[in-house]
Amino acid sequence: MKITKRAQDTAEVIALVVIKAKSVKDAADELGKSERTIKRYLKKFREEGIEGLNYRSHTSWNRTNETTENIVVEIKNERSNRSCPHIKHFVYERTGKKISRSTIWCILKRKHEDITTKEKTESSTEPIKPYEMKRFGDMWQIDTTEGYWLKGYGKIYLILIIDDYSRGILAGVFALKDDTASNMLAIRMAIEKYLVPHSIKADNDSKFKPLRKKDKEQGITEIKRACNELGAVLFTHKPYNAKSKGKIEKRFQFIDDWFIKENDFKDLEDMNSKFEVWTEWFNNDHVVESTKATPKSRFENSNTKPLPEGVDLDDIFCFKETRLVRRDATISYKGNKYEIGAEYMGKEVTLHITLDKNKIRIWHDKKLIKIINLKNRAG
Repeated sequence: MKITKRAQDTAEVIALVVIKAKSVKDAADELGKSERTIKRYLKKFREEGIEGLNYRSHTSWNRTNETTENIVVEIKNERSNRSCPHIKHFVYERTGKKISRSTIWCILKRKHEDITTKEKTESSTEPIKPYEMKRFGDMWQIDTTEGYWLKGYGKIYLILIIDDYSRGILAGVFALKDDTASNMLAIRMAIEKYLVPHSIKADNDSKFKPLRKKDKEQGITEIKRACNELGAVLFTHKPYNAKSKGKIEKRFQFIDDWFIKENDFKDLEDMNSKFEVWTEWFNNDHVVESTKATPKSRFENSNTKPLPEGVDLDDIFCFKETRLVRRDATISYKGNKYEIGAEYMGKEVTLHITLDKNKIRIWHDKKLIKIINLKNRAG
């Protein structure tokens, strides 16, 4: 039998213990083992000599069989970018067997060429203080990721809203732009379905925080104004503070693995349609690892509130601009003229511009006076 270097080094110390030239405690300190382990080494050394200190491999009682291991490799080969948690899900679906992510990783390391060991990197020593809200709606998070997911398209953005307490996906919009209009659409979709949250957490972007000259002069952005009108608190985290975005970043990764890489899409409309169906599955059936529950099961403990009485969301999630009605009873918007009415000549009106619905709601003195289609213009 070949004697390993580890056994040789251990034997040198244990041999001194045998002749009482070294105490058990000193041997434990030198080898970095417990005193109980040293006593076990001492017994083996006395019974079998140095060979007794050799590591002996043994078959694990819970080792997976060859059939299951082949299924793991087969699932990986179907889509090479599948993660271990993803493969775990498919193994259970196909065999009814539950195996751990670490077991899957070990199987793939032995049998699959694409598996590589991730090297440990230095990380910040600053402690991370975990937090979780107490109720659904206490805090929603909104953020954006991007990718080249559709053939024939350029960069596509996914604007996502999740609930901190339930980890549920409340809204998701695949869009060509990560602009104010697309973000307002996502927030509106979430509120239409789940009512008004207590707060919404966003990143330090000019869509949410007054960074541009125009917004600084007004002291507010359109999204901030919309949240204020609904009684929801919009706040932003500190710049470059990745730790505060852990939950939603994890959800982006999950969506990439479980939705984007598992589906084919004809166009942007098809992508959004399939995501809506997939989101229902996620909220209703998927058990979130950190909460050990489905998101929907945590929706009932809610801190959301109904919309303010008489509010039309078209007047909330819009762009607001003012115009002076001209002598010909018209206003202009982007080079086009729109008729308002002779009684408003010389008066100031407010435009509520809803780009996703292609219309403008005209208000004067807290009264809706006209709704016009952006395609209908005077002159």
